[in-house]
Amino acid sequence: MSILASLNSQLGLWFVLGGIVFLTVGVIGMGRQHFKNHRNIFTALAVLLIPLLTLAIMFVASVEIVVYAPMFPMRSEITQVSVTSTSPLILSVDVKAITSRDTAIEGANIMDYNDDNRVAYCPVKPFIELPAGSTKTLTLNFNTTLPSGNYLVRLSSWGSNHGSSPFTIP
Repeated sequence: MSILASLNSQLGLWFVLGGIVFLTVGVIGMGRQHFKNHRNIFTALAVLLIPLLTLAIMFVASVEIVVYAPMFPMRSEITQVSVTSTSPLILSVDVKAITSRDTAIEGANIMDYNDDNRVAYCPVKPFIELPAGSTKTLTLNFNTTLPSGNYLVRLSSWGSNHGSSPFTIP
């Protein structure tokens, strides 16, 4: 991290903390005029609740930004999935790069068919490089056994989207 980026993040933190302090002091200053009989209780509640609520709102907003942010661009697609073994689960996955940019595949997730829950994960070590325009067949050993049913396999990597493909375990 460069010195400028570090300074900017520290400065941003000080602005946030300063803003919370100024908001708290302002609310206390205005509120103490209206709560003459209960000034100390109002002050204590304001000092506790305003920073907590502000930080909670910021946390919820940041989670929503991450959850609803646009997906990374699609870099490859899964063209075929074959179940090689069911105990343990081993899949043969054909992947085709669909962009002019090289990418890496770092792991694979097995999701339930509704795409709600991850039921298995397979890290790929070392990472598999997928050159632009190429096609590769991956053998993924999940070291687990899953019951019969319909599933989705999704390849993963940071900063790239590889899509998903359905498959069935007989």
